Amino acid sequence: MRLPPSSSRRGSVLIVAMIFSAGIAVCLVSFIRLATSATQLSYRSFYAGPAMNAAETGLEYGMWSVNKQLAGESSAAWSGWGPSSTSTQAQRTFNLGSLSGGATSQVKVYVNRRDLAGEPFIVARSIITPRSGPQIEKWIKVTLKKRARFASGLVAKDRITF
Repeated sequence: MRLPPSSSRRGSVLIVAMIFSAGIAVCLVSFIRLATSATQLSYRSFYAGPAMNAAETGLEYGMWSVNKQLAGESSAAWSGWGPSSTSTQAQRTFNLGSLSGGATSQVKVYVNRRDLAGEPFIVARSIITPRSGPQIEKWIKVTLKKRARFASGLVAKDRITF
């Protein structure tokens, strides 16, 4: 017994429609994955600026303490700093609060040679913890040197009269 030609066409149209639907599903899934990864990259880029600002803030805290040490106000300079294994090193963690999007920010500052012997350096490490995904870190290291008293030559505020 032979089937009429119209019924055999219906089956082939169904198979073509299923293959076409599967192709569209693969395209949609790949587009959703692409959009998700683009969103994650944009969040990381968004938090990169505040991470650098937080590291600079930590560096300023360290420099403030070193300048207070040079001015002879060592008790004000190093209050709250946790001593490490020797008295010439200091470290401190500052929680800077939350950012938009539910991320939190903190900066860890390490000062080596806080007695200012040799060439001290300051390391500031900022950590941004987003709501989801890995942490974003920025590091800054600054080596301090004493400058010469007359390194700038002639400097005046308004004018120089000889």
